Amino acid sequence: MLNAMREGAKSGIIKFILFGFLVMAVFGLVLTDVGGFFRGGVTKTSVAKIEGHEIPVVAFDRTLRRVLAQQNIDAASAYQMGLVTQVLRSEITNYVMQKAAYDLGLQISEDTIADNIARLVEPYVTEGMTPQQAFEGILRSQGMTEREFVRTFRAEMANTMLRNTFQIGANNPSDKEALEIYQYNMEERTVEYVYVPHSAMTNIPAATDEVLLPFYQAGKERYAIPETRSFTLAVLDPKKLQEAITVTEEEVRREYDRDKDTYKLPEQRELAQAIFNEQAVAADVAARTKDGQSLEEAVVSVTGDNGAYMGIQKFEKTGLTEEIAEPVFEADIGFVSEPIETALGWHVVSLKGISESRMQTFDEVKKGLREELLANKSTDNLFDMANQIDDQLAGGTPLEEIAETTSLTLETYKDLRADGSKLDATEGFPGYENDSAYLLEAVFELEEGETAPVVELADGRFATLRVDSITEKTYKPFEEIKDDLKTVWNQDQREVENRLQAIEAVQGINKGETTLADFAKKNGRSIQTASINRKDDPSAPLTVNSKNILLNIENGGYTLAPAEDGYIVAKIADIKLPNVEDAKTAALDTIKQQQSNNLRQEIFQMYMASLEKKYDVKVNERLLEQTYGPGAEASY
Repeated sequence: MLNAMREGAKSGIIKFILFGFLVMAVFGLVLTDVGGFFRGGVTKTSVAKIEGHEIPVVAFDRTLRRVLAQQNIDAASAYQMGLVTQVLRSEITNYVMQKAAYDLGLQISEDTIADNIARLVEPYVTEGMTPQQAFEGILRSQGMTEREFVRTFRAEMANTMLRNTFQIGANNPSDKEALEIYQYNMEERTVEYVYVPHSAMTNIPAATDEVLLPFYQAGKERYAIPETRSFTLAVLDPKKLQEAITVTEEEVRREYDRDKDTYKLPEQRELAQAIFNEQAVAADVAARTKDGQSLEEAVVSVTGDNGAYMGIQKFEKTGLTEEIAEPVFEADIGFVSEPIETALGWHVVSLKGISESRMQTFDEVKKGLREELLANKSTDNLFDMANQIDDQLAGGTPLEEIAETTSLTLETYKDLRADGSKLDATEGFPGYENDSAYLLEAVFELEEGETAPVVELADGRFATLRVDSITEKTYKPFEEIKDDLKTVWNQDQREVENRLQAIEAVQGINKGETTLADFAKKNGRSIQTASINRKDDPSAPLTVNSKNILLNIENGGYTLAPAEDGYIVAKIADIKLPNVEDAKTAALDTIKQQQSNNLRQEIFQMYMASLEKKYDVKVNERLLEQTYGPGAEASY
C-alpha cells in the first residue's frame, strides 16, 4: 500500500490534513484496535461506549501513557490536571468523526494516502536515509505500527474533509457588532488607588513555639525529605541486532509473487472539487468553469474567496459517492459537472486526469519491499529478544547475567526522587525525556529488588529496570527549620492583617463612614492614579489579577484587589470608550475573523453534541477515577 510513497511524493490534499494530523500525532491521540474496539467486541472494563463499541481501559491506558510520556507527566498528576479526560474526549471525538465520515460516504483512496504520507515523511529524510527509514523513525517516535499510522492518517483525512464543511456558511459579524466589540476591547479606565505592602503590617502576634509547632504540623509536607530510589536500567538497542540481518533477492521476489495482487494500481480519476451550501452558487461556478476559468478561479470570482474549493485529489471509484462516481468515471478529461447534491452540500467537479489500472512491476517495488522485509526481520528479532529477556527475568536470572549474553546495556541511577531529580534538585535522569514519566512511575511502583517487564521506548529501543534500594520519606525536624517557620508565619500574618484592613476600608467607604484619602492617611500612603485597558499589562504594583478585578467594577465603584506583595483599595474614577471613527479596518477585520472562528467552533461543538447523542456516547467516570484518581494503584 505504501509503494507509491516509497516511489516519491505526488500531488494531493495534504494541505487540508497535515497540520491536523501532526497535532494529533504529537499528542498520540490515536485509536487502537485492541479488545475489538472496531470490531464490536465488549470487554469487562471499558472507559467509554459508543453505539455498542467499547474503549477497553487497557487500550485507553496504552494510548494515555504514550501521550503522557511525550509530555513527561505521570498518570496521577494528569488526572488531577484533567488531562486524562481530555485524552479520552479526543479519542471519542476521533471515533465519532470517523463514524460520521464513513456514514456520509467520505472515503480516501489508497493512492492519496500514500501520496500524502510521502509528503509528511519528506522533511525527515536526511542524507543517507531512505524514506522508509524516515517513516520508521516517525513510527517509533509515536509508538505506532505502520498499520495503526496508516489507519489513523486515513481517518484524520476524512475527519478533516468533514471539519472543512464547517468553514462554509459561518458569516462574519456585522460592522456594528465589530465596532461594539472594538469599543469593549479598547476601553480605557482611570483608577485611583492606595497601595499598602504586606511589610507595612507590624501589629501581628509573636511567633512563639506554642504558635509555630501547630503551624509546623499543619504544613509539615513543606519540609518533607522525599522518598528516593536507586535503580538499574537495562537498555536493548535494535541497531546492534540489525547488523547481522540480510534480505536476499529471492526473498524479495518470493514476497512480491505471493502478494502480487496487492501491487495492482486501480483505475483512478484526478478531480478538482468544490462544495457549496446553495445550488445556485454551485451552478454559477460550474458555468464559469465551463467557460474557461479553472474551478478555483471560478470559486473565487463567485464567492470572493477559495474557502469552498477542496483542491485536486485522485480517487478510485469506490472512494466516491455514487452520485459523483458514475458521471466522472464515464467522462473524458475536461469534463465539468453540473451541481451534484450529497449529504455535504452541492458539489462541482472538474476531471483533470485519468490513471488506468495497471500492475506495478517487480523492479518498481523491489527497493521498498526489500526495506520492508528488512524492517520486519529486525522487528521480529527485536521482539524475540525482548521476550527472551522477559522470560529470563521471570525465571529469576539477574540483569547482570542476562547482559553478559545479550546486547543489554546497564545504567545505574542513585537516589532519585519521583520526578527524576536528585536531592539537590539537579537533573538525575537525563536522556530519556520522552520516557522518563513512565519509567520513573514504574520505579516508584515496584518493591525493592523487583524488576519491571520489558517495554518499548519512544526511540525504538527496549528497556527494563530493577529497583536496587529505597530510602523512605522523612521530615526536617522542627528545631532545624524553626527560623524558616517564623519567617513564613510572619509573612502569612501580615498578608491576613493587610487584607482585613482593606476589606474594612472598602466597607467603610461604601457606607460613607470613611474615604479613600482617610485610608491613605491612616497607612502613611498617598493616592496614586493608573490607566488600564484589556490589551496591556498594568504597571507595578498592579498585577494582571488586579487589572481583571478592576475591569469588572462599575464607574465610581470601590474595591480591593491583590497587588505585588500587598493590597490596593481602589476607585474607578473614569471609563472612556474609544471613538469608533478611530477604528482601523484591519482591526475590525481581525475582530470579525475571530468572531467567525468562534462561531464555527460553536457550530462544530453543536454538531459533535448531536453525533454523541446519535451514537449514544457514554463515559465511565467511575472507572477513570478508580484507575487514575487519588490512591489508584492499577497498572495495565
